[in-house]
Amino acid sequence: AVPGLARETDTDVSRQDYRVGFNSAPIRRVTLAGRYRHRISDNDYDHEVDSAAGYPAFLTGQKFTTDELMAKLGWRPCRYFQGAFTFQLVSTDIENRNEAVPLLVPKGTASLSEYDAQIYSVSGTLTPWSRLYLTGLFSLQQARTVAADNDAASVAAYKGDVWSVIGVLGYAVTEKIDFTLEYLFNRADNFEGKSADRLPLGLDYRRHGLSANVAMKLNKHTVARIGYGFYDYEEEPAGGPN
Repeated sequence: AVPGLARETDTDVSRQDYRVGFNSAPIRRVTLAGRYRHRISDNDYDHEVDSAAGYPAFLTGQKFTTDELMAKLGWRPCRYFQGAFTFQLVSTDIENRNEAVPLLVPKGTASLSEYDAQIYSVSGTLTPWSRLYLTGLFSLQQARTVAADNDAASVAAYKGDVWSVIGVLGYAVTEKIDFTLEYLFNRADNFEGKSADRLPLGLDYRRHGLSANVAMKLNKHTVARIGYGFYDYEEEPAGGPN
């Protein structure tokens, strides 16, 4: 414990989630889907005890408002293969409510930051026979975050890309035993730390993951699973340590 520091905060959280969408098969072997989603997360903080004036207990609330558009095109050229292309637009506005901090922050409500992302993904599933399937997915996320202090030379707006690849092999050994093998790869190249007048933001990293799992259905109410995973993570700005 820190001498002289006391803090007790109650939080009330309100969640709202609205969705509307459609699914259609305009021609044989082709499907179309679309969705609009509106989410609101409103957090209200009541600091009943706060012995230290200022950060962080000056925040009295935070509101996250997210709008999302999704479009999906599916294609099944034969009974053994199906593929899909998905595009998403995501926009989140973050609003803070705060008490005044003398000489630093006035009391009020401010829209502090905006997060925008475009997400492209391509997936496919091959089922050469009823017991075996192969699934692959490639995804590219282009994200941008603009904050209230981006007028300052030392705080740059964030903009970066993240690539992801996922591959899954599934095999039904028997009617009660399933085996899955999964590979995961993530790559980001967004680090901005070479400028003398800006904070080092973003990440340059590579992450590989390989996992194997066996699931056994013991009865209609119970499934037992055992698995092993190996992961390797390398972050270039860290100077080499994994």
